Amino acid sequence: MRYLLSNNMSYEDRTAMERLWKGQRRVTNLGWFAGFFVGAGVITLDPIVRKWALGWRGFAMIGVAAFTKMMICQYYSRNYGPLIGAYLRKYQDDGATDAWEIRDRKREYYNIDDS
Repeated sequence: MRYLLSNNMSYEDRTAMERLWKGQRRVTNLGWFAGFFVGAGVITLDPIVRKWALGWRGFAMIGVAAFTKMMICQYYSRNYGPLIGAYLRKYQDDGATDAWEIRDRKREYYNIDDS
């Protein structure tokens, strides 16, 4: 695992990376919503699942929701994954394996004491 300080990125790249990250989180949340919608449809419309106990229907709903979310995220990861990876590769020299080893250029420029 590597850590990257956003101050070491250019402003344009930082805002683009933030938009990509927020877009990926939005797709994840929409995937959960769609998954619970599909899960609710499965437990109410499938005659076999309707015969199950309430707890098993709840587990079935959560399982269908997780599976649907996973499929939606896999589909959209084709777009978001390579772009986020490209930004991380672009700034791999500014990252470090230990978060305390990262040097902040702005902090050094303004002589901010962080001790």
